[in-house]
Order: sequence, then structure tokens, then C-alpha cells
Amino acid sequence: MAASSFVGVAASGAAKASGKPIVVGFDVDQSGSGAGYNVPAMKVSQAEIKQINAKGGIKGRPITTVSCNDESTPTKVGACLQKLAGEGAVFIIQLTGSPAVIQSKSTIQQLKIPMISSTNASPTVPQPPDNTYIYTVAESTAVWGPAYCNGMKRLHIKTLSLLEDNTPTIAGFTPTLLKNMPCVSVVNTQTAPVTATNITAEVSRLSSPKGDAIMISTAETSFDALANNTIKQQDPKSTVFDVATLCNNPGTWKLANPNALVGTICPGAIDSANKVTTSVQKYLRSQLGQTFILSEFTAEGWDGVNLMAQAMKKASSLTGAVLNKAVQSLKNVPSASGSPGYNLTLSGTKHSAPNGPCGIVMVQWNPTNEHQRTWPAYHAQTLGC
Repeated sequence: MAASSFVGVAASGAAKASGKPIVVGFDVDQSGSGAGYNVPAMKVSQAEIKQINAKGGIKGRPITTVSCNDESTPTKVGACLQKLAGEGAVFIIQLTGSPAVIQSKSTIQQLKIPMISSTNASPTVPQPPDNTYIYTVAESTAVWGPAYCNGMKRLHIKTLSLLEDNTPTIAGFTPTLLKNMPCVSVVNTQTAPVTATNITAEVSRLSSPKGDAIMISTAETSFDALANNTIKQQDPKSTVFDVATLCNNPGTWKLANPNALVGTICPGAIDSANKVTTSVQKYLRSQLGQTFILSEFTAEGWDGVNLMAQAMKKASSLTGAVLNKAVQSLKNVPSASGSPGYNLTLSGTKHSAPNGPCGIVMVQWNPTNEHQRTWPAYHAQTLGC
């Protein structure tokens, strides 16, 4: 069954799910540093579950959900997973920050419950040890690096001034990203509190020494908007690169000042030529409002639930080991994001779903702070897309 099987308004003649409910757990950062991108992903995941239930559920059984807020905090995620298991969850959708995801591996290994960490981009998460029951959907930072370098080389950008927040998530994320960007070196790093309301001093120090471009690394949308606002005020002619945070949170673009995002380059995931993308967005607009804009994180939320549902339909039972084996049998599932034809595969040895780098679409902001276009210096076809 292809991903597009769940796309569109449910047919009026679809059998109503009426069997014993299947409990799915949601481990979500609802109020921590990663809430800005994980809460929208959760809303999309829940909208998809609503559609699945309207179409007859899983073999006639409806999906019901339980949730826990781990705030992207490593010390809280274990208790959250235990809580969800105690409430009967046979599968967990995880939408939280990297420190919590990494910490969760040993717990989910002990619980033996399949879990898809839909929005996590850490390349270490799907790797051993303790990876038997955990899977990821997002393109990892190992792919982000070559995507940035694909365009940076054409613009002869060789050095960066780095502005980052002080969260544990970014302390782990940034070095991993830069390790996969051999085309550039960092000549200046400035770190500011994620809760800061004024980073004028930090941004001013980016110019001494000054790199060929500025890179913003943050997991918080308000910090991301503040960084772009301040850089545009102090150094309006600079070339600015950003991570996926603000880039893929359309509801928060309004936090940026008018024209503050013009020219900023970031890793998106939406290509209007992808027919699965357009179908998913059409359905979600019917559920979440006509202004809804599909983004990388929300598309990952959709893909995670779709992979889960397909595994449940294939599994002979919903016990942990059997369901986990079904997850590992999923092949070439069309994705709601990326270039046309981009798809997802999982196996016993492949716990990161992306097939190749084509889930990344490097984009650049337009003057409205609302719409984006593909970054002209980014040539996806050279990466095999």
C-alpha cells in the first residue's frame, strides 16, 4: 500500500472503524525548546490518524492516542515512554529534540515497542547500540551538510561566522552538522541564551573576524527570528544560512521583521512538483484550515504515521516483535516531502527511512517573509535527485 493511499478526503462509503481501539503513544515536546516544530508535526500526525479511522482504521480497529510532554529533556523522556507503555501503547510516535531522543534509545529497547522518531535528524539515533525498535524519518544532518556545500562551492563560500543558541540540543547538533560540511571552516562562533530578547552584542562580534557568510543554528523559532532580524539590521548585505527551525515553521514566519528573511538560505523539504506533497497538503487544508502550509517537520509527522499504519496493516499481530518486523519490511514508500519520486525504506539494518538525499530542498526566502523558492545555487540533480 502506497503512502498516497491515505491521501484525500475519506470516501463516504468507507466502513467505520468499530473494533477494539489500538493505542498509539505520542512522546512530544509540547512546551520545551523543540515545541515550535514538534507541536505542528503532532497536529498533522493526529489529522492523519483521524483520516485513517474515517477510512476504517487498521483492519477495522480505530486508533486512539495517549500522549506525554517530555520538553526535549533527557531526564524526562524515560518516564514519558514508561507512561505511554503503561497506558497500553503498542507503537510510539516521537516528536522531540535530539538529547531526549538519544536518551530514549535504551528505554525503548527495554520496552520492545516500535517507535518512529519522525522529526529527529541526528545520524546516530538509528545506529547501534539500542536501535532495534527505533526508526527515523528525517534526512539526517549527514545529508544536510552536502546540500549546503552543493551551493556554497558555487558561491565560493569557504568560511563561516556562526551564531548559535545555548541549548543542549544545539550543543550536540551544530558540531555534527559542521562535520558534514567540509567545504567550509568556522572562523568565529558566538553563543547567546535561547531566551534572549536582545543579541545585538553577539551579532556585532560576528564581524571580527568575519566569515564569507553567517550561519544561524538554533532549535527555537523565536531565537531564529531574532537572529535574522538583528543580522539584517546590522549587516544587511551578508549572506545568511539557517538551519531548519524557522525555515519549516510557516506559522512563525511572522515573528521576523518585514524583509528580515530576504535572501536567507535554509534546508526545506517541499517541492510542489511532488504529487504526494500536493495531495497531502490538500487534505490537511481541509482539516487545519486553508492557510495551512506543509513544511519539512509537518511532512515528517505525516510520513511517520503513514509508515506506522502500513506496518500495522502488514503485521499478523500487534505484539512488539511482530509489529517491529513489519516495520522493517516497508519498502519504497512515497514521501510527503522532497523531490518527485522521493521515497522511504526500512529494514533490519536500515533504521533511517530516507532513500538518498532527495528529501532536502534548499530554499531561499522571498521579500514577503511568507514564500520561498529553490536556492538558485543549489543543483539537486548533481546529488542524484
